[in-house]
Amino acid sequence: MVIMTAQAAAQFYSGSQQEYGKNRVQYQEFLWQQYRFADMEVFFYKEGRDLARYTAQAAQHHLKELEKEYDFTLDERLQFIVYNSLTDFRQSNIGLEGMTGQNNIGGLTRIVGTKIFVYYEGDHTLLDQQIRSGISHVIIDQMMFGGNWREMIRSATFLSLPNWYTEGIMSYHSRPWDATLNNRVRDDVMSGRFDKFNRLEGEKARDAGHMIWKYVADVYGPSVIPNILYMTRVSRNAESGFLFVLGVSLKTLTQECLAYYKGRFAEEDRFRKEITLDPLPIRTKKQRTYAQFKQSPDGRYLAWTSNELGQYKVWVMEVATGKVRRIVKGEKKLDRIIDRTYPVIAWHPSSKALSYAVERKGNLFLRTWTMDDSKTTERSVLMLEKILSMAYSGDGRNIVFSGVRDGRTDLYLYYVVGNRQDQLTDDQYDDLDPHFVDGDRRIIFSSDRTDDTLRTFKDVALINGNKDVFLYDVETRRHVLTRLSNTPGVNETQPAQYDSASYTYLSDVDGVLNRFRVRYDSAVSHIDTTIHYRHFAVEERLSDLRRSVLEQDVNATRGRYAVLQLKDGKYRFYTGRTDEGRTSQNGGGEQPAPDAQQPANPSALSNDLSPVVKVDPQVPRHAGEDAIDIRNYVFSDETPGSPPPTGQVNAAIPQPTTTTVVDTIAKQPFVYPEQRNYNLNFTVDQVITQVDNSYSNQFYQPFTGQAGLNPGLSGLTRMGVSDLFEDHRIVGASDLRWT
Repeated sequence: MVIMTAQAAAQFYSGSQQEYGKNRVQYQEFLWQQYRFADMEVFFYKEGRDLARYTAQAAQHHLKELEKEYDFTLDERLQFIVYNSLTDFRQSNIGLEGMTGQNNIGGLTRIVGTKIFVYYEGDHTLLDQQIRSGISHVIIDQMMFGGNWREMIRSATFLSLPNWYTEGIMSYHSRPWDATLNNRVRDDVMSGRFDKFNRLEGEKARDAGHMIWKYVADVYGPSVIPNILYMTRVSRNAESGFLFVLGVSLKTLTQECLAYYKGRFAEEDRFRKEITLDPLPIRTKKQRTYAQFKQSPDGRYLAWTSNELGQYKVWVMEVATGKVRRIVKGEKKLDRIIDRTYPVIAWHPSSKALSYAVERKGNLFLRTWTMDDSKTTERSVLMLEKILSMAYSGDGRNIVFSGVRDGRTDLYLYYVVGNRQDQLTDDQYDDLDPHFVDGDRRIIFSSDRTDDTLRTFKDVALINGNKDVFLYDVETRRHVLTRLSNTPGVNETQPAQYDSASYTYLSDVDGVLNRFRVRYDSAVSHIDTTIHYRHFAVEERLSDLRRSVLEQDVNATRGRYAVLQLKDGKYRFYTGRTDEGRTSQNGGGEQPAPDAQQPANPSALSNDLSPVVKVDPQVPRHAGEDAIDIRNYVFSDETPGSPPPTGQVNAAIPQPTTTTVVDTIAKQPFVYPEQRNYNLNFTVDQVITQVDNSYSNQFYQPFTGQAGLNPGLSGLTRMGVSDLFEDHRIVGASDLRWT
């Protein structure tokens, strides 16, 4: 059969700039609500009201501080979009812009406006850092590029700032110089990776920028930073801003900064020692991050996780043979925000199984891999959004979780048989790193709670974020905890059982995470009809290293521990014995620095080393006939019990009034506006201006001959608007073509 047509037609399009719609898969429906304040809007969805309220309080507090530090006032209302977890944030379409600007000669002006996206990672300290970083980002954008889209187009054409400049200033204003940042910068500076400053990218560029801005604030004073930013905008050059204000070039400044920190770190390291253990023969890659280094209860196996661009792997090593095998691989390597909070692993007490918690499609799962048959079983974990850490009990029947639910991080006792859990704590404080101790009768954990009493807080309030170590009695479920540390401004994390009479944890007391040992002791307080005791904690330093201990895992039964450390840009794995560690470190191997806190005297009745004030002994008062009752006495011209004379008022004596005194300085309660639903609205977010010979229409068109191959020179102005969550986008353009 032959088919003939009288006329044929064709379609033509080069396809060089064809764009396709993009949407991320959403496993749940986000029903957004909002709080609308005078200077900000906070958007949240189901089970995120507590996070939204905390964000509102923290944002108002940090906004005042940052405006003062930048010497700049925002004149627009901020918009905070709060996600309950990073997994939920990944389901959003934020960041999938339709116009990438890659094929545009004139480039792309990305206008973010005042939107700030934050997500909860299980620690309010990290949430505070996100809030401060977001506010800093908005302030920097408005200082450098202006407050509206017209000014942004004009400024973006001439001003281009390096990543270390913008990321560094935001990091400097959003997070303190804590032990984690200090360890990374120390390792990069001492290993020489910061010498080639202009070649740094990503996290290295942000840390180097934070280091430079901190150096400028320490040497020249924090007040010069707003002047540097202003001169950078005026001169439209980052180097000129430093030169005009500080009088030194950027090259000289970076050299002085590196020399300053190299000298400072070298002086501090003179009083510290390298770790005395030999590293394990575990091959690592620079592009991967390693965590969750755990040893099996019998000491025959080691397990850890690795993460590379979001793709995680779980590894198991047999200590005797050195054989390493990968038991699971998940996720894809994508250029996006990396979630390093999972997988979370824990060894079964029998050492024949390894459990790990993962997140998939917005749900939480607990998997168990067995050594004998290399098979994996999986079960869903209900009523929880995320597991931050977990540990088995001695009999293997229970697991203690540090889990996230409704924006709160609490402790949960999970029953392996029955797949259910009991909530042990229920408040706004973050309870992290739990472990069973004392024969499974207690749970040791770190928390930022201010006292030792468990309360159910309904109102959200700001918290300090410093972690201390507590003990929870599992048998009695008492609401009063046992506090093992009380150090304002210092964090104690990753506690565990050290031996039968003491515990261990990591502390950043001197800017480097080191291992400490603490025992709970008692002494006679006083004796009356019976003997009264007072209880106290005695602390002892176990290490004083040049690099921080990132993680520790202690097996008190076998007297062994495992340590993960970052040195010279490489992760190093160590194992040792607890008795050998104490002998080498306390017997002259590793001594604390002169300015560090000295170990407590184990034989002392108290760990209070404050100056002693001599107080005269209290002599009992005389109780004879002439004794004076100081609580109920009268003068010689008065009659005991007689009322004061009436009708006689001394004008010289001021009479009391009934005026009510109002304390205007007292902190007023935080008032939330009416909770309302989100209504769809659009704002300008992208603008393209260019002159080129591209097609005005990206769709296929009928082929009309050779004239259609060359569209000619044209001027294009293109503008895009999107809604708050970037689920909807509208693009409009005007094309002026010369023929």
